[in-house]
Amino acid sequence: MNGGAKMTRILRLCGALSLLLLNTSAKESPCFNRSSVGRQPDDSAVGSVVIYPFTHQHFVCLEHPLGQLKRLGDALGSDCVIVGLGSGTQAKFPSFYRTNGAHNSDWIGWNASVLAPFSGVIDSLYVNPVANVPGVLGKDRASVIIFRREDGLRVLFAHVQDIRVKVGDTVSAGERVASVGNNGAAYFPHTHIGAYKNDEPLQIRFDLEAMGTLPRSNLK
Repeated sequence: MNGGAKMTRILRLCGALSLLLLNTSAKESPCFNRSSVGRQPDDSAVGSVVIYPFTHQHFVCLEHPLGQLKRLGDALGSDCVIVGLGSGTQAKFPSFYRTNGAHNSDWIGWNASVLAPFSGVIDSLYVNPVANVPGVLGKDRASVIIFRREDGLRVLFAHVQDIRVKVGDTVSAGERVASVGNNGAAYFPHTHIGAYKNDEPLQIRFDLEAMGTLPRSNLK
């Protein structure tokens, strides 16, 4: 496969991932909402929060629109997938997995470190020990950690595994708390991140300064 074909496949995959992660059809996608064409963004429309990068690795996020998934932790959330470079002749192109991605261990983000979003306490957690097969939507609830900051901000991480904290524990921003998993309503290894305060969903932004200082080696 030549470079152009490889990039086309990646772009098609990204589009497919956005639809899979949001469980929506193309007609339901905000990209096809003609009423929104030409609308100017309103900075005051929603609140936002800056959190510590959820991992040491490079990653991309697919964002949830407000209103499509209304539950706290889902609304305005992001599904973040770790990316790396291919191998052999494709070494200069980004990729989500090695080989064909049929196994969790093929995915570059599988079992990578998940880092606390801020200094605070563990508000609640839930563990689903069943790992999904990539490409097959899992059942039951995903494994979840909810962090609470002193001002009442809560951040939710879902689909994690190897959870290293318990309810009531105090954590520091950037501390390893779990690993990237693939459980619950997920098709492949990734980390769902949602934020809310006082029952209002918040748009997530990552601390780019902290991201720039993180080591980029093959840390797990």
